[in-house]
Amino acid sequence: MEFVSVHVRRIGYEHHLKVTYNNATIVGKEFYQNSMNWLIKQANTTTLIFIVISDDLKWATENIAKGRDDVFLPGRDILYLLQSITKRWRFIKIIIMVCLLHIAGEKVMKVEI
Repeated sequence: MEFVSVHVRRIGYEHHLKVTYNNATIVGKEFYQNSMNWLIKQANTTTLIFIVISDDLKWATENIAKGRDDVFLPGRDILYLLQSITKRWRFIKIIIMVCLLHIAGEKVMKVEI
């Protein structure tokens, strides 16, 4: 079994993309679904568990996790129990470090440690 982190940033990010990358837009659910399905095919017999980290848990639940039993969303409660931004980023970094692969809004990456 291998873990894959899925980073879904949506709130306030569309404006950032338009300003920074000349009218780029946020990727839709198809990007995440296609990336996850591609990784499953590449993994062949290895079971993959996708850990979704998002600032929009409602969207991630409805568009990524719905109907899938291989997706885990650490709830909003976990992230907000970590009161400071520094602690939240440490938590997110730990999740990413534990995972073999990482899907972000524009790419699929292999983490080399």
